[in-house]
Amino acid sequence: MRREVREVELKAHIELVQRVRAEETTLKALPETDTDQKNAKWTAIGQTEAALAQLQASTPIGRVVMHISPDTKTWQNTAADVVVRDGDVLFVPKKRAT
Repeated sequence: MRREVREVELKAHIELVQRVRAEETTLKALPETDTDQKNAKWTAIGQTEAALAQLQASTPIGRVVMHISPDTKTWQNTAADVVVRDGDVLFVPKKRAT
C-alpha cells in the first residue's frame, strides 16, 4: 500500500462521485411526457443512486500490486523491480502447496 497512490485514487474517486451526482441532477431534470419516458428516467436515476451508494461505501487504499518470481535475477534492476518507499506497507501472501 502506498500513500501517494491512495492520494491519487482518492482525488479520482472524489471527481467520479461529483460526476455521478451531476449526472443524477441532469436525469432528474429530464421531461416525463409519457409512461415509457418516466419509467426509463426513474430506472436511470435508480441505477445512478445505486452506483453513487456503492462509490460512497468504498474508499481507495492505494494498492500497488507486484508480481515477482522467486528467481530475483530475472527481475532485479528491471521495470518489475519496484522501489520501496518510506511509508509503504508490504503484504506478501503465503504460497499454497496445492
